[in-house]
Amino acid sequence: MRGLLPAMRERRSGVVANVTSLGGRTVFPFFGAYNSTKWALEGASEALWHELKPWGIRVKAIEPGYVATPIWDKALPQVDLAGVDAGGGSPYAPYMDAMLTFERAIPKRSSAEKAASEILSAITDDSDRFRYPVAAYARALLGTRRLLGDQLSMRLFHGRWMGHDPREGGTHSQ
Repeated sequence: MRGLLPAMRERRSGVVANVTSLGGRTVFPFFGAYNSTKWALEGASEALWHELKPWGIRVKAIEPGYVATPIWDKALPQVDLAGVDAGGGSPYAPYMDAMLTFERAIPKRSSAEKAASEILSAITDDSDRFRYPVAAYARALLGTRRLLGDQLSMRLFHGRWMGHDPREGGTHSQ
């Protein structure tokens, strides 16, 4: 950006498109490192939206949901943050298993081609709109969070992703 912004300011036009993630506005258990980088990119992008607007430069935060790519085979945590195998003696094992089961069962992910088409539409949109949820489930999950508010959304998603709270007794539900 540092190399391109001077020319964009001089031309008084341009687009900065940062691909963040659905995980840039909602956090998934065991994806804290990934989510924190996406939240940071969301914040930096929003600051740029303000800073570059006087020069007619548009900033777009593109927030993909679930896209069917091989990255999931590499990104899914097989080991929790403490390095304990998800299937063995860790107190996190049932939660890790529930989260992995949830993630693997997500139906109808967007194809990479469909996501790319939506991203291109966002980039070429002449408006000053900032956020573009694209691909499977991004709009629905972000809309749910907006409608319910942060705290209620966190509780709802926690129950779905993590199941039972061990402080409440009983067994873990998947």
